[in-house]
Amino acid sequence: MGLDMSALVKQMCADVFGRPITVTPASGAGAYQNRGIWHEDENDFLAEDNSVVTDHRVSIDVRDAEFAVVPRQGDAIDIPAEGSVPAEGTFTVLAAHKDGGGMTNLLLQEYQTVAPPGTPLRQRERGRYE
Repeated sequence: MGLDMSALVKQMCADVFGRPITVTPASGAGAYQNRGIWHEDENDFLAEDNSVVTDHRVSIDVRDAEFAVVPRQGDAIDIPAEGSVPAEGTFTVLAAHKDGGGMTNLLLQEYQTVAPPGTPLRQRERGRYE
């Protein structure tokens, strides 16, 4: 008999490290709240010309058993502030990868609005405009 990793391990991880998220499906269905474990990683790679290339990866792990439908590519994920932990912002799911143990890692890209023509460059660089 195998172990239920989702119930024995992943649920406790979500209880300790999880933070609230709001999922807005790309299908147009209503937004709903749940939780996920936030990850932000930076990796440095040495290129052939000895320059350093930095890769920045943002993702969130969600426990499959807590979702009727696990978020998919194109869905929006909003990560609000919680207590003294600041908000991370709104992201779009680029890809979803199951870990085989009851969780899915959602690779995220920061959601950016398109600036209307004539918006000052400094506001475009932030990816948002007021």
